[in-house]
Amino acid sequence: KALEIDAAFVPITDDAELPRLFDTYPLFEDKLILITCKFHPLANKHIISLSEAANEKFIFMPRNSIANNICMEACIKSGFKPQIVHESSYWDTISGLVSAGLGVSLVTSSVANSLPNRRDIERIRLKETFDTTIALIIRKDLSSVRCMHAFVNFTLEWMENQMNKKS
Repeated sequence: KALEIDAAFVPITDDAELPRLFDTYPLFEDKLILITCKFHPLANKHIISLSEAANEKFIFMPRNSIANNICMEACIKSGFKPQIVHESSYWDTISGLVSAGLGVSLVTSSVANSLPNRRDIERIRLKETFDTTIALIIRKDLSSVRCMHAFVNFTLEWMENQMNKKS
């Protein structure tokens, strides 16, 4: 049986094409940043143009994932095709490989702030703005199911409360 997803939190861009099987609920805006290990030559820079990382080895989420597509698109817009040396479905694995000096990665700032080894990596802002929206997606055929509807409402209310706390 194929893996089926009922709901997921995913990064999307304005031009992302999600399958029509999903209802999309935008939650908040985020930006891509570059993460490196502490001893990487770019680690002492606070902000770079993504093209400065064109010759780096990259660690990305798997091909055909939304996160991979966003990162590939950012690199291509910056004039290069990234050399991907490893792919993982887990942010913890990606950050572990980065902190070990095996490559760099593009992640959203919210992901970077949630990494368990965040003291072992450097976060580098990008001069270019690569905005993403973190969204909740729900399979259309489940949107009217009472428990899924309650989950969506809870998530939207919780996000609104979190945003109001920051204001």
